[in-house]
Amino acid sequence: MRSILIALVSICTVGNLWAQVPEPVSPTANSSSTQPEYISSFTWTKTSKDNYRAYDSKGVELYELKYLSNLSTDTLAALHLPSRTIVLLPDFDSVAENTTEEGYVLLRNTSKDFYLTNPKSYLTYVGDNSYSPEVTNINGSYVAYIPELDKTYLEKDIRAFPAWGAMNLIDLGDAPDNTFWYRDREDKEYGIIIKGKSMDYSNVTSEMKGDDRLVFDDGSPVYLLEDYANVSSFSFRPVSTNVSAYSATSSDKEEGCVRGDCENGFGKYVYNNGYYDGFWIAGQKTGYGLYSWDNGGTYVGEWSFGEMNGYGVYTAENDDLQKGIFSNGKLNGRAVKQTGGEWEQGVYSSGNLDVAYTFYGNDSETGCTIGDCKNKYGKFVFENGDTYVGFFRNGNLDMGTYSFASGAKYSGQFNSSGQFAGMGRFWSAEGDYYGGQWDNGKYHGRGYFSEKESGTTKIGRFENGVFKEDL
Repeated sequence: MRSILIALVSICTVGNLWAQVPEPVSPTANSSSTQPEYISSFTWTKTSKDNYRAYDSKGVELYELKYLSNLSTDTLAALHLPSRTIVLLPDFDSVAENTTEEGYVLLRNTSKDFYLTNPKSYLTYVGDNSYSPEVTNINGSYVAYIPELDKTYLEKDIRAFPAWGAMNLIDLGDAPDNTFWYRDREDKEYGIIIKGKSMDYSNVTSEMKGDDRLVFDDGSPVYLLEDYANVSSFSFRPVSTNVSAYSATSSDKEEGCVRGDCENGFGKYVYNNGYYDGFWIAGQKTGYGLYSWDNGGTYVGEWSFGEMNGYGVYTAENDDLQKGIFSNGKLNGRAVKQTGGEWEQGVYSSGNLDVAYTFYGNDSETGCTIGDCKNKYGKFVFENGDTYVGFFRNGNLDMGTYSFASGAKYSGQFNSSGQFAGMGRFWSAEGDYYGGQWDNGKYHGRGYFSEKESGTTKIGRFENGVFKEDL
């Protein structure tokens, strides 16, 4: 089932703010003065309608203050260049002359690429120069394209500030025609942003190709969203236009081991109804791996004796879901199942639910907020903002999904101490991914690791979190 998130931003109009507010003039820098590299606090005195003097907490006068903007308010924002600190002079326009006021430090260690925002408006700076980009609001962050530079940046959490805010930009790097994609794992949706604007989805369809998602426009393949199954939510990545292989007819499909070692290593084997990409022992699917059926269904998780055995996740073409313990391709043990939007969880036998676990609210904001967190199924919210949804055994985490407040996530099995153990998948807040075996909270056994920043993968044997050898 295709579902696409289209979140267009309502952009506050940013006019020629410099024409509205005269630029305050800082005193000329005194060559004998030493400017602070860190400003903890400061005060400022309005010396005339458009001028001021500012001093740090030690009484050192601040020079080289670059005016940024008022952003349609009386407050003035400036950048102290020597320390790269953005400061605010609250209510500058309405303050009486010769009055001394407390200032506000907004952002320290500011790069030359940053944004400045308040509820009324915002500005984007690259190389300390201001621009008005094309943007799309995705979950409170802007994907911003600057035509003059032909570059796309992420203005992370720009709509999360209740008042004034500033943050360094994230350069999204190079992409075909400045086209990037993201995934919303919770809502099972994705989006494609082309030069700061959402793609026209009128004739768009898509389907899974293993871990990747192939996007069609008017029936023709246009983009490949690589490693789609493994990316964390709202991690922005460049699209791939390497889709020529998907224009071939089904009769052109090559069968057999097409990559790697399909005997005693890691390899991809193409069958007449799909393909398997994962670990092998003695020519049988064994360990962590993914099977992708031609009809769009996928299973990723544990295999043994060539069958889906152990912890895994099956997702049908229509997004129906089965997650838990499998035996010979069927749920057999603790598991959850979603069919047509309806969820059930409990203990299964040969694919049938034998013992159902309810999932009811407990009228609590922390601790066990939903369900039974002793020996059944529930949701636990920790004081630090982490959450866990899944099965419990003797009050300990047993099997489920642990979401960190940082944005990282683990889905899989746990030992009696609450550590990741057994088969599991982990997504870091930075977009890195690991799928495979764990022990005592560390990568241990056969696994697949993908690092987002470098684009490198490590496939093979891990010991106590350290990669040992390729397979």
